[in-house]
Amino acid sequence: VEEKVARIKIFNDILRVKSKSHEAEEEATPIILSLLDPTYKQVMFAAFQKLGAKHASDRDPNEENRVKGETYNLLKSTGRKFMKYRNYRSRKEGFVEIDEKAAREKISNDISRRLESQARWNGVDLILNF
Repeated sequence: VEEKVARIKIFNDILRVKSKSHEAEEEATPIILSLLDPTYKQVMFAAFQKLGAKHASDRDPNEENRVKGETYNLLKSTGRKFMKYRNYRSRKEGFVEIDEKAAREKISNDISRRLESQARWNGVDLILNF
């Protein structure tokens, strides 16, 4: 239990937006589910490193599903809304809130597709390890 609380604290610290806004506004800051977002990218790259750079034939589906669930649950535990770009090709269009099912699917897909971004995360030192 203490380890889980510590991991949640780490995620909250990473996800905290350092702005001049009021504390209530900071707590309402959404989680943007996009690898274009530096905070989400850092969280996901930590999950990617935990699983490693493995091809489909080398993957342990149970471990991968466990990490997907753990990553989703830790992000959800922050109590923040999940958002995504309306159009990932045109970020100027802004964000749209998504439900928990869509958020879980997005996180799961990003973890499953980690080999596409392997050159950016494999062997990189990250602040977060879980």
